[in-house]
Amino acid sequence: MNRMAKQVMQTHLLRGAAIQTSALFLTLFLWKTVSLEAVALFWGVHFGLLPFFYLIIGKIVKKQSRILPMQVGLAFAALFFFLLFTLKEESVKFLIPLAMLFSFQSSLHWLPFNTLAFDSNDPGTRGKFFGTMRALSRVIRFIAPIVGGLLIVWDPFGIDYMLVFGLSFLFFVLTFISSLSITTVPAIKVKSDFDFIKGVRLFFQNQDYRRTFFAVLMKGFSYRGPTEKILFLLFFIVTGNEAQTGGLAGVLALIAAASALWMSRQKETKHMNYAWFGAFGYVLATVVFVLWPNFWSLIFFSVLIYLLDAFVDVPQLTIGQNVINKYKDLEYRVEYLIVREFSIATGRVLGYGVLFIVATIAFDSLLLRGLLLAMSGGVFLLVWSLSKIHFPKHLAHLPSN
Repeated sequence: MNRMAKQVMQTHLLRGAAIQTSALFLTLFLWKTVSLEAVALFWGVHFGLLPFFYLIIGKIVKKQSRILPMQVGLAFAALFFFLLFTLKEESVKFLIPLAMLFSFQSSLHWLPFNTLAFDSNDPGTRGKFFGTMRALSRVIRFIAPIVGGLLIVWDPFGIDYMLVFGLSFLFFVLTFISSLSITTVPAIKVKSDFDFIKGVRLFFQNQDYRRTFFAVLMKGFSYRGPTEKILFLLFFIVTGNEAQTGGLAGVLALIAAASALWMSRQKETKHMNYAWFGAFGYVLATVVFVLWPNFWSLIFFSVLIYLLDAFVDVPQLTIGQNVINKYKDLEYRVEYLIVREFSIATGRVLGYGVLFIVATIAFDSLLLRGLLLAMSGGVFLLVWSLSKIHFPKHLAHLPSN
């Protein structure tokens, strides 16, 4: 891994530590303070607005700076958690504006990060990059929720969830200060200006691009959508304790980290085999939980989907960027990443929209399990779509099936 790739990953992981300290507990805070509908609304607005914010910053990322937007995003993230900390329970009165702020800070990170991740790697190194990144991200997700849960239960200052929100604020301030030392990284030189409409026309004329967009749409609907939120809400209902829920989230993250590290060392020519294995395992785990709902089937479901997470995600991330190299469309890589984000946002809004409807009808375990089953089908469709993409041998990537 080259110096540029390591620098990109370091910044991403520092931000991840700040986010993951509060991410799980933000969902629990909204659910306990308001309702499950509030959870669905907050995350639905957040993910639904992301691609539109990408359009605003797309020109900057393509032609001017990829580092500055990330630094500004860290400042807005610190502001978000500062507002939660100071407003406390009153913050739920500003649910939609806060969701918009959270979405804006996310967009300022993810578009530059995805662009830098592409620029700092090539088709032969992306599998290792994304596998290593996923492994280290999961280690952070192992530590952060355990620390956050213990702090909430301990609560030495009597401020409940505000303690972890305040801690995230401090982490973001420190991460922002650290980001000021990032050196300018070389960009791929492009002649064209940012042109989203031209990018859309270019990509949707190509069947392989359409397949990647459908795959990430299914990703947003399934394992990168409401699945995790539903899972931990069910765990909290069972345990009734933030420390135990955070501890379980940590253990699951550690399992996912080991899986991602293992995937980072596998040959990319075998990636599709692992993706199919992950899809079938995901469906199996969901069916077991749906048909025999109890504490142990919930544990089985959780462990298996976290174990198989990287089996699906690493191939999806790698293929999603290597397809740009296949068609030599480097001029429009930023536009491609934004179209891809519109696709995943569509999947997430669809997933959270269904969750909102389910929550409005009744907070019913059967309905939630039915939604999880539908989402597991999304994982299967994701892998099926990726399997239809063919790569030439010189890209050292996935063979056709």
